Amino acid sequence: RDEFRGGVFALAQSAGFLTVLAVTGIAALRALPQWPPLRDCGLVLLACAVMAAAIWPLRDTLAAPVELALQIAVGGAVYLAIVWFGDVARIRTGLMLWWAMRKSTKAGAKPT
Repeated sequence: RDEFRGGVFALAQSAGFLTVLAVTGIAALRALPQWPPLRDCGLVLLACAVMAAAIWPLRDTLAAPVELALQIAVGGAVYLAIVWFGDVARIRTGLMLWWAMRKSTKAGAKPT
């Protein structure tokens, strides 16, 4: 009986978190002057799914601190790789332009 009550509590808590996430997302999207491209939204969802699939097999395999550190490292690397190679929000393009500008100013060229 106590296990059932704990399950109901966990379900209610998860539903509350998802509701707050949805409300926050809608409020944030309404505040934007322009919606993000669907391609970027799709890539972020893909990155989340692949990250979850990558860290799922690591559950209950090692000591908790080691497992947590490994999950953070693997999940972060997978997510970053998809966002980087997908050029989500033109992050890669912006960083490459910044790097090129930095290199050119160090070489003595004046920025325009």
